[in-house]
Amino acid sequence: MLLGFSVFGSMYCSDISAQHFRNLRRIFFSLVSFVCLNFHHANANESLSSAIVGTWTADVRFFDRTVRKKLGPLEARLEIEPDFTLKGHFGNSEMTPTRPTIQTSTQLQYQVLLKQALPRLPELRSPHLMVIVTLTGQRPIDADFHLKSRFGFDPKMRVGHFDIKQ
Repeated sequence: MLLGFSVFGSMYCSDISAQHFRNLRRIFFSLVSFVCLNFHHANANESLSSAIVGTWTADVRFFDRTVRKKLGPLEARLEIEPDFTLKGHFGNSEMTPTRPTIQTSTQLQYQVLLKQALPRLPELRSPHLMVIVTLTGQRPIDADFHLKSRFGFDPKMRVGHFDIKQ
């Protein structure tokens, strides 16, 4: 027999235990949170498409100083189309057009095959490039990369950042 609720969520009843009520309240707030987050996620995808699409030029910055010294300055061009296909150049190597493998409301992750190896980095004979593009509030986009010999675990991978110019 249910007698009523107060403004602060406490319940006065004769048949339902306090533990049962806490479980019901937890489920209710979980459902409300789920609905709110899904609504926010749909609106964020709209802003993702308008802000991330375009042609971006960047300086390639490897985190490892010895690799940076070995390769010298590199430039990249990232072209993101309205369907989020990524193409462009990484140094002197062309990227094959690729769709995102993972897509969230603020991030796109790509597994890109480079058409040729970087000549001054012989330890990566057949380079694979994982590109992570993030939509941020401060800048239009923020992008990082992992240069690998394969898309799986690679202990010799080279990690870096795209310093976006545009």
